[in-house]
Amino acid sequence: MTLRCKDGDLAVIVGELPGCEVNIGRIVQVRGPAHLSEQCGNLMCWVIRPISRKKMVNLYDPDTLISERVTWKMNIKLPDCWLIPIRPPEDDVDTVPRICKAAKQENEMTKLNCKPGDLAVVITAHNPENIGTILRVIKKHHNQDALVDYKGTHIWLAEAPRPMAYNVGGKLVMRRKGAVPDAILRPIRGLPKPDATNSSEKKVDMLLA
Repeated sequence: MTLRCKDGDLAVIVGELPGCEVNIGRIVQVRGPAHLSEQCGNLMCWVIRPISRKKMVNLYDPDTLISERVTWKMNIKLPDCWLIPIRPPEDDVDTVPRICKAAKQENEMTKLNCKPGDLAVVITAHNPENIGTILRVIKKHHNQDALVDYKGTHIWLAEAPRPMAYNVGGKLVMRRKGAVPDAILRPIRGLPKPDATNSSEKKVDMLLA
């Protein structure tokens, strides 16, 4: 059986149980080994933990919904088919800049993480509240020097379903559409075809409609 994820992956939740749909779009880490679970309808599952401390809604038998912070010890599981792994593009390198100097090296790259039209997730950011934001890459930004810390790197114009935080003139400004460096994004690809998705999975694209 071919699985989407592997042990240690970061992944986006694209499907959920009724009542837990608010978790769709959250980024989690998966821990193996993958195994069949009655809790997940006898599907191949992973133990998961969100990368942020924001609470998740979990369903407990018979029909109790609880909003809680999830830890590894809680052994919360999700089916592999409800997760899309977040990985660097094939044959690419990790371009997440740790310091400004590393960010400038992006200028030497010939291959980008994303392309216009991609759904992507922010995996690192100057403003931590932007981490985990799912957005739509629109096109190359008209001002490639729009972000001081990322001058010399490729900048996209992107749109998110919730406002992103920008530092403008020493003030924090919230915008749904704006400049985003390719270096801090990972594309979300491999989503199921429309005729193979359930209603929960379809909500992923609805986030950016």
